[in-house]
Amino acid sequence: ESDLKEVPSLSLGSFEMLPIEVIKIYSTFAQMGLSSDPSFISSVVHPSGQIIYHFQPSQVQVVTPEAAAMLLGMLRQNNITGTGRAVQMSSIKTDSAGKTGTTSDYKDAWYAGVTPIKTVVTWVGFDNNQSHGLTGASGALPIWIQYLSSFAESASEKTFVWPDTVTLKKFNLEVPVE
Repeated sequence: ESDLKEVPSLSLGSFEMLPIEVIKIYSTFAQMGLSSDPSFISSVVHPSGQIIYHFQPSQVQVVTPEAAAMLLGMLRQNNITGTGRAVQMSSIKTDSAGKTGTTSDYKDAWYAGVTPIKTVVTWVGFDNNQSHGLTGASGALPIWIQYLSSFAESASEKTFVWPDTVTLKKFNLEVPVE
């Protein structure tokens, strides 16, 4: 919904977006292309226990499951060998995928990440737009890890549900030293 320009760096996050927009995008990847509007309220329960309101998101397939799976796989690899690799050294043992972000002036540092059941975006910055000198990996990712570490995820929710049309393969990308 933000005003974005069609430039190659768009896929790397070169434009400002609201965190709620980023959450919607990343949850779409984790849901294999199904987009739904996020809500801050999941339900309202009366003191008697009666559910007064329960949020029911409508879902729309906006990207093919295969395309979403491919992108999710790349973001998953980032948490293994890229700028998000601190996740691998943390107490989080469920599948995860995500991307760090840092503005060139170090005014904003963020991390957008997903697990099979949670999508969380963390941002570090000052309201007065001063530089803080942190990157997404050094400032926002540790907050994401600490927050996600507080949730005990069940064994059935430890991996993403990949489309039947997608095959996961591991590659040895080590290049021999000459």
